[in-house]
Amino acid sequence: MFVASKWFTSYEDYNYNLYPPYIPGAGIVFDYKAVSEMYYASHFLKHFWIDDVYLGIIAAKLGIIPLDADNFEAGIKLNKELLPAKISQLIILHGFDCPDQVLDFWEKRDFRDLFECL
Repeated sequence: MFVASKWFTSYEDYNYNLYPPYIPGAGIVFDYKAVSEMYYASHFLKHFWIDDVYLGIIAAKLGIIPLDADNFEAGIKLNKELLPAKISQLIILHGFDCPDQVLDFWEKRDFRDLFECL
């Protein structure tokens, strides 16, 4: 069987129909207790090649439920309609094309006329 997706996972790698709940990795915040427990558990669980999903697998085994936060935004290309008030509250913003674009956004705090990467 040939699968063209770079995200394809064989049944041998992961033998369930669905991934557990997980947080896409623009940014993740854990408390110390969760980090300690997840670190310890990682020594006893088979490694999985998609790191975001792997953290979700570990969290599920420990009974930790991932929560989404409004202050983490994972892709400016899909979210150019963000209001300035929302932008000022962001902790993580992911999806820039180059470092100059990050600097341009940081100075303007606006997506309109954002620097075009070469």
